[in-house]
Amino acid sequence: MAVRKMRYIPFGYRLVDGEITVHEREAGAVKIIFTEYLHNGRSYKDIAAMLTDQGVAYRENVLNWNKSMIKRILENPKYLGDPEYPRLIPESQFKQVAAVKNAKYTRKDVRIIPSIEAVKNKALCFQCGSGLARRNKTGDGEKWFCKNKDCGVKVRVTGELLTEAVTIIMNEVIADPSIIENGVIPPTHTHSLEVTRLTNEINRQLEKTELNDGYVKTLIMACAAEKYSVCDEGGTHYLTERLKAEFKGHGSLTEFDTELFNRTVKDILIDKDGTIHARFINHKTISRRLG
Repeated sequence: MAVRKMRYIPFGYRLVDGEITVHEREAGAVKIIFTEYLHNGRSYKDIAAMLTDQGVAYRENVLNWNKSMIKRILENPKYLGDPEYPRLIPESQFKQVAAVKNAKYTRKDVRIIPSIEAVKNKALCFQCGSGLARRNKTGDGEKWFCKNKDCGVKVRVTGELLTEAVTIIMNEVIADPSIIENGVIPPTHTHSLEVTRLTNEINRQLEKTELNDGYVKTLIMACAAEKYSVCDEGGTHYLTERLKAEFKGHGSLTEFDTELFNRTVKDILIDKDGTIHARFINHKTISRRLG
């Protein structure tokens, strides 16, 4: 499976001759984000839509912004500058943004976010396949840990970063639905001799003037079971075609789509190295490594 790595240098910077320098165009966007949020009162969603409409690239070939991207930029202390990163944002402005955020989202306002809850419901440990639980403690950060005590894997990653990674994977499938194919060869037939025999017997029974309802129902159930047994591999092929139809022509996502996720993704496997594996309902897995 292909593993794609997300950008590890924060938006607003770039690597030149081994040193991190200011990316002037991106740095300008960072300043706009802080200004729009702090002084113009725009929401994450509104700022993301504005940058998307203006064609500002988050990274190469990624023009669609979402709320998680905006949130991470507003919370990134590297913009204050350190020995490695040049300063982009005044400390006073960074603190003002933090104060506004804290005023909007007090502990009383904490509630389950539907997108993160959707991922949590399908999150599995990549090492052992057991379910994962999410823990978010003040001062300790957010962790996902395996419910299997014999495994004990723990991954420190935010729900927002998980939903963003899944959204990026979904957009890759939207851009090229063929990558969802899993190599299963479509069945060349869907009938067996037993299916034919049962079908003929059902037809004969239905032509009788006195119908034995119980017997006919038994025949129908037996025929359905036989069809399922010979179409097992074809069932996976059907799911692949269904997924391709689902994603083909779908507009690119600017934020996590809970309904699309629930319809198309079987589970999310989280590796201890931070790699996210999205396993779709046809068992095709597409992965992305978090930076």
